[in-house]
Amino acid sequence: MRINTKQLVTLLEQSLLDGIRFVKESGLKDYVLVTVSVEKLNDSWSTDKDYYIGPGGTLNTIGNRYNRFKEFLQTHQPIEASRVGFDWKGNVTFGNGRHRFSVLRDIGLDRIPIAVHNSDAKEFKRRFGV
Repeated sequence: MRINTKQLVTLLEQSLLDGIRFVKESGLKDYVLVTVSVEKLNDSWSTDKDYYIGPGGTLNTIGNRYNRFKEFLQTHQPIEASRVGFDWKGNVTFGNGRHRFSVLRDIGLDRIPIAVHNSDAKEFKRRFGV
């Protein structure tokens, strides 16, 4: 039996995230979880030369956060969804969780939930929704 790349990624996603749920950070009462296309969000975020984390944890990382989150994934504990918003120019900016997003992107997930402010939810769904 041959498995194509898309099927393999789907199998890896299922096995890696089986039983794991995404949650909002505590205290974010005005935020909702929105499922977005990793590719679309990453394309927009990649223009941020100061905070964008490149493939494999290259560029703009803080300490060992990228690798620590890779290890955390193996615990199957709930994952705090990355908190994402727009800057004054309408560009994607991460308030928290850019290392988490980068790891999940790099292992091949094609969609993930992120936490966005209620007032931004409609625009995130329009621009990055799946």
